[in-house]
Amino acid sequence: MTRREVKKEIMRFVRREVKEKTADWGELRRVKRHVILKKGLPNVPNLVLQSDSGLSYLVIIQWRKELRLYLFDSDGKILHGQSFFPPLQDVSKDIRSMSKKIARYPKLEKVLTLAEQSQQLDKRFHQVWLRLARLFRISKRNRRKRPLIKCIHQKADGIFGTRVEKDFIHVPYQSSELRVIFTYYSLFFFVPHPFRQNEDIAEAIAFKVLTSIKQFGDESPDDSRNSSNIFRQLDPWNNLTASEIMSLLKKMAIYNETWLRESDFLALVNCPVNLVRNPSRQNLPKIFCEMFSLNQNEVFLTFANILGLPFGFECHIPSNLSEKESFIAFFWLKNWQFSKFLSYFQEKRLSLAKGHIRAMEEALNYQYTTVLKIELIPETSGTFEMKNNSDLPVILTRPVQVFPDGSETEASFQEVTIPAQSKITLDLNSFKILKDFPIRFQYILTKSPDDVTQPIFTGTLVI
Repeated sequence: MTRREVKKEIMRFVRREVKEKTADWGELRRVKRHVILKKGLPNVPNLVLQSDSGLSYLVIIQWRKELRLYLFDSDGKILHGQSFFPPLQDVSKDIRSMSKKIARYPKLEKVLTLAEQSQQLDKRFHQVWLRLARLFRISKRNRRKRPLIKCIHQKADGIFGTRVEKDFIHVPYQSSELRVIFTYYSLFFFVPHPFRQNEDIAEAIAFKVLTSIKQFGDESPDDSRNSSNIFRQLDPWNNLTASEIMSLLKKMAIYNETWLRESDFLALVNCPVNLVRNPSRQNLPKIFCEMFSLNQNEVFLTFANILGLPFGFECHIPSNLSEKESFIAFFWLKNWQFSKFLSYFQEKRLSLAKGHIRAMEEALNYQYTTVLKIELIPETSGTFEMKNNSDLPVILTRPVQVFPDGSETEASFQEVTIPAQSKITLDLNSFKILKDFPIRFQYILTKSPDDVTQPIFTGTLVI
């Protein structure tokens, strides 16, 4: 046999001895080459090693208070066996001085430091985090915001005996619930920031999503926690999948970044399931409108109308709110009164959340694209009436005829200014262009016809 095969065979002997004798452990050691074997040793006269030229390996078996020593030759054949009893310090010292450890069974577990334990748990948490991030399509930017795990040796008073401090989750190292802990906290930190600002709401959401995973279906917040009451009221979401719930929250958080009260969140929970199951950009205004009808939070009414503008959706504004500045500004925007709305927007911009600003900018840009209304004049060929709906001048410029093959021809045309809330007549026959092919105009919305270098908006119009 080769040396490697010999060592494997002797290790099988070690494992068999440990198992059959229910010993504490066994160890295979190789005799050092420079050791001169002799009968009896200076410190331990009764430790006898046969002066056999083939002696190569030692096996130690520790069984309760007995230490059993076996000697093997280079071919793996047993030569001699001896037992020793306490005191064993000198025996062990001499054996270790003249031999080198090759293997041990069972392996001696390394005592990890607190930092090593934390690193070990954090690695396991990271694997769960990435798997769930892919499942719920969490952006790479938010994946990088993962909290770190710190090991504790005693349970804390938080969820599953843990506690959260800043960017760290403190987890009991010997906890039998590590899998559910890592899954729960992944879901908790995937909850979008507006919902996570209220910790009770975030806990309830995380548990709701957690219970949709088969192996954690029986989990729930402890009755002593405030989130328990919210969790019990999430029954309307029983028919939603975990992905549908997370998608709804992400879509809502794009615009609503304000802190949510419990009543605000429960208004969302009680919206019609057919709406929240499909939180498309077109359905979001309807969801906000439903939320307003359930708890009368005017913030939701504002979002409903601003976000609904591109879709012709308007949530009824009660008479007691119609005179509020924010709703007056909405009517300005709806009716293309850009001068008034832009002054209001500029004044309020610093006090608004990013999501609110985004909603207003989307509505404003949509209104810019609808500022011109075009109607063909009856009983004419190629003559149109073009109306500027806004309170700002519009400059019409650069007509280009577009052909089916993708080629374009610029038509000769002198810029035309359409004053605020005025009409002009446009005769395409005067452009010397081919009939039956569309023509594309560029238009500029500006504060003054004399100031075209810094337009408010530049758009295109196809006739």
